[in-house]
Amino acid sequence: MNRIVAAIWSFMLVATGVAVVPIVVDLLRRILNAARNIERYTADILNSGVGIATNTAHVAALKDTLSVAPHLVAGAESVRDHVATIETVLGRNGATAEEGAA
Repeated sequence: MNRIVAAIWSFMLVATGVAVVPIVVDLLRRILNAARNIERYTADILNSGVGIATNTAHVAALKDTLSVAPHLVAGAESVRDHVATIETVLGRNGATAEEGAA
């Protein structure tokens, strides 16, 4: 091998070892840190998604409640009417009882 070629080869080998390898190692370290951050963020996203799914799981049950609501209103009105009837009857009986006692 020619001395000049050997000198260029040696110089390029040293330059690669001194300049390129540290730059590549630094870039790989940055990539590893970015990957770890992405992994951490995706774990946070997963936890948030599970929390949202848990908190909104009962939304479907609201549809059932809304479909039953008219029946509940009708039942409440029926109870109100019966209470009014009971109050009327008790009011009349209370008035007759008081009249009989006087």
